[in-house]
Amino acid sequence: MLPERLILLENVKRAFKEAGFAISMYCKVKSTCFDLVARKNKILLFVKVLYNVDSLQQEHAKELKLLSLIFSASPLVVGEKSGHTTLEDGVVYERYGIPVININSLIYALIEGKFPIVIAKRGGFFVKIDSKALRSERIRKNLSLGLLAEMVGVSRKTIYEYERGSMDATVETAHKLENLLDTKLTQPINIFAWKIEDVESLENESIENELKEIVCELLSELGFGVIPTFRTPFDVVAKTPEAKIVILTGVGYPGERGIRKRIKVVKSISQIIRKYAVFVLEGKRVSPNIDGVPILKTSELKRMEEPEELLNTIIKRQIIN
Repeated sequence: MLPERLILLENVKRAFKEAGFAISMYCKVKSTCFDLVARKNKILLFVKVLYNVDSLQQEHAKELKLLSLIFSASPLVVGEKSGHTTLEDGVVYERYGIPVININSLIYALIEGKFPIVIAKRGGFFVKIDSKALRSERIRKNLSLGLLAEMVGVSRKTIYEYERGSMDATVETAHKLENLLDTKLTQPINIFAWKIEDVESLENESIENELKEIVCELLSELGFGVIPTFRTPFDVVAKTPEAKIVILTGVGYPGERGIRKRIKVVKSISQIIRKYAVFVLEGKRVSPNIDGVPILKTSELKRMEEPEELLNTIIKRQIIN
């Protein structure tokens, strides 16, 4: 890892801890779409840290959004630069539909509860307008759509769209509206409750790992909805209808390089998102529990008939020392 990114990551972790968030271990096991998971009360975040946010890959972003949707979380990228340009304080940037902020903006939101107001889009900086407040003040001051538009220097349709909440205003236009109506109209952007749109599935990606493919088939036959992942420390998210049971599932072999580290990371993530974790390891000598994570073999999965059987086995093996 580059020194700049390592420093930024440590600052991000420190900020979350100071704000009272529980955070997972850093996912330093393979190329992952997120670096850590953070939770405080109902706020759950999948966080990616990049010194230059232009290095965010589209496939990573796609999987990051999908995970956020699965676990009712919000994705967040924290960076310092976009190309040669330094990210500005109090500004939200976007990459593939994911909010991007700098470390100062993160600290303001976490420690002071001050969310960014400005969002960077193609064409400049924009703000979100409180549509109800705009309409209310316009009517109270007995201004028509056309007259207010003329005073601000925009079209009547633009004011109409602001009042519908379907269009963001430029920073300059927002300031003019606030001065004319003598009221606060700009709305903060809650980066911890980001609405995810246009989420693509990962169905088109092929599973090249034979053991992973076998485990997916066995979990599916057991009655789970199976979502293979490709850029996470775990390999599969298995969930029953209505998500009554959700299990982060890893696959591998006992002698595999880095397997123990991966198990620890997945355990840490499962504790933050409050879901179960299990690893399916194939080998002659397989412990039923490694570092508090239940371990199964495919032969055991084959004998199970209901999702509850797997859940009961996981619960029993969690307490094995």
